Amino acid sequence: MENSKPLGSVGLDTQPSAPAAPPTEPSRPFSIYETFLTDEGILPQFPPEDRSIQERTPNGTNSPIISLPTIDDDCAREALIQFATEKCCYGVTPAKNLVLMEIKPYATFKYRLETFTEDRGVKWVREPFHGQDVDGPERGPAPSAWEIAVDGPPLFVDRIIHVPVPHTAYVKVCSTCSGLCTVTCYMCSGLGWRTCISCAGTGRQMDNTFCYSCSGMGRSRCFTCFGRGRITCSDCAGNGKQMHYVMLTVTWKNNITEYIQDRQTGFPLKKFSKVNGDNIFCDQSVMVYPIMGFPEEDICEASRVTTQKHLEMFASTRRIHQQRQTIELVPLYHVIYDWKGKQHSYYIYGTEKKVYAPGYPARCCWLCSIL
Repeated sequence: MENSKPLGSVGLDTQPSAPAAPPTEPSRPFSIYETFLTDEGILPQFPPEDRSIQERTPNGTNSPIISLPTIDDDCAREALIQFATEKCCYGVTPAKNLVLMEIKPYATFKYRLETFTEDRGVKWVREPFHGQDVDGPERGPAPSAWEIAVDGPPLFVDRIIHVPVPHTAYVKVCSTCSGLCTVTCYMCSGLGWRTCISCAGTGRQMDNTFCYSCSGMGRSRCFTCFGRGRITCSDCAGNGKQMHYVMLTVTWKNNITEYIQDRQTGFPLKKFSKVNGDNIFCDQSVMVYPIMGFPEEDICEASRVTTQKHLEMFASTRRIHQQRQTIELVPLYHVIYDWKGKQHSYYIYGTEKKVYAPGYPARCCWLCSIL
């Protein structure tokens, strides 16, 4: 027993030793990316300066005809009935029998600016070499990131694609295994065996009986490497070589900023983002101008601030393909009613006639009140 080898050590003595250094690789041409690029992360590539983007001057716009849709008592009541019906713990009796006292209409404007941009970045990637075609610098100079032609998505649609950069590939010895095609087993740390989990390495079970899982030895063969202590290198798939090349990542993104008027009605403004209004103004161009001449001065100011902000954020680091600014008229109605001698109120908002009724008198679930 003292002269026997540990279980799983068979084959370890016959493994070739790792070379002191990988084999010398033949000299090759270099691409423009090798002087500054690493594989740590994506390095952004700034687009060439767009001289067409000059300092903009605000221009006027025709004042649209603003007409707030009307809502009658029957419509206001029906909206609340629908709201109560959709809530599992809300009763519909107050909605059907309430006494309407007043409907206060508010014309609320939502301004939105969309800037559709393209962003490019490059990164070194590597994959196992299986004899595939190697498009290297010897075939010509590698193009810069913004010289590569790619097919983009429709305007204002987000998308990300990955494209290999031409003439950047080369093959080298796998740096993970130094060309040996195998690496130390991560499960047994190269020992070829693992501590028996049935007896925790003692050779005896908890009731002090003989452990049959490891035959009393306290360890068993590693089934990841089958006792060899080494496994196939995943970085080169056991071929000993890798192909390196530059990957271009192109990101199209629709950057949106919204401004919603606050009419000081007590209605939470964040709910306006979930409904639609009537589109009363739309301006689309490569670069839009701030709005002037609109009856609501805060909308003009929001347009001026937002267009300038988007210009500063995106013009120097991304390519701006298109901008679109819109103004929506979002209806809001504050409905005051009486129920059993007490005054209550709710709000109807958006063209969908959504209802917000935080003080609805017939609810039996605190969770529904929050939602």
